[in-house]
Amino acid sequence: MQTLKQLSNNDFRRKRTVSMSSTTTVSSEESTCTVAKKSRIDVEDRVNREESYATLISTDKWPSQINNINITVIKPKFIPDSFALVVRYVPLQYNDEYVKEEIERNLQLAENVRRIQYHFQRRTNDFRFIVKDLREYNSTLKLDRISIGNTFCTITPFLAGNLMTYCTRCWRLGHMRDKCDLIHPRCRSRFNNLIDGHTHVCSNVVHCAQCDGHHHSLSNECEMHCKKKFVE
Repeated sequence: MQTLKQLSNNDFRRKRTVSMSSTTTVSSEESTCTVAKKSRIDVEDRVNREESYATLISTDKWPSQINNINITVIKPKFIPDSFALVVRYVPLQYNDEYVKEEIERNLQLAENVRRIQYHFQRRTNDFRFIVKDLREYNSTLKLDRISIGNTFCTITPFLAGNLMTYCTRCWRLGHMRDKCDLIHPRCRSRFNNLIDGHTHVCSNVVHCAQCDGHHHSLSNECEMHCKKKFVE
């Protein structure tokens, strides 16, 4: 039996081509062995959007053979961070199990609910969860709020951490906060100065600090971000 691994989380984000070696199992009355074939199966990864990935993991219509060779398609056992949401500012009075029940009660397809662990003490908790259905994911984002007990909590997309050098003061790549030349830190979405004693009202219309596109500064949608990421 030949095994074909279809896709991984990094392949989804990086839009790269997947090449997997094929293996064939040979059985006889006396012995069973696995023979690695020299040929390769090249699977072109065209899934660079959430819509395409949602279709990929939801469909069950796969061929049983390729070039007259029996195959088994193994779907990813995990979901990319692009399908993750975060319930923010949940009061500490609600324990983890209660919050999980509330999220699953409001969102039928929510799964893998867990509290985000921070390295410092906070007055509220944040909870990350996955919504595989793209329609429910988008409708949940439009609601912008979810009820946890008697509290309406904010829902935002989950932004994955980046293993690269960037500044949390100006949100540009290439330096860190202690090396930034700005006098005042800037809003992550609109880059307005955050001044002590002044109330900041965010418009929630995001812009990129690298290319001024309509996405977050550290988003994989930014070409400058992706180039810097692969260089490092």
